[in-house]
Amino acid sequence: MPGSEVDPSTSTFEAVVVAGGARVGALMQRSERELEAAADGYGNGLSTHALATLAAGGKRLRPLLVFLCGTPSDSEQLVRVAAAVELVNMAMLVHDDV
Repeated sequence: MPGSEVDPSTSTFEAVVVAGGARVGALMQRSERELEAAADGYGNGLSTHALATLAAGGKRLRPLLVFLCGTPSDSEQLVRVAAAVELVNMAMLVHDDV
């Protein structure tokens, strides 16, 4: 994509986000805010653990795939779907640890 030059030290994931354009980068940021709001909204006991799991990071590949498959006209829905997919993944990770 012209104008989407990627630094050679950039990870493949970051390169895909850059190649997706400004729209994908903005959606990734919005999904992070949506995830933080969801993780923080369930009382101190659960929120503490949910926020810790969220802070552990990960590249957020699942939300990225949602955004790459969606269309610009449904951006708000895509953010909610991407956050939901990532929250399900977080729950599965916690469940695996128990």
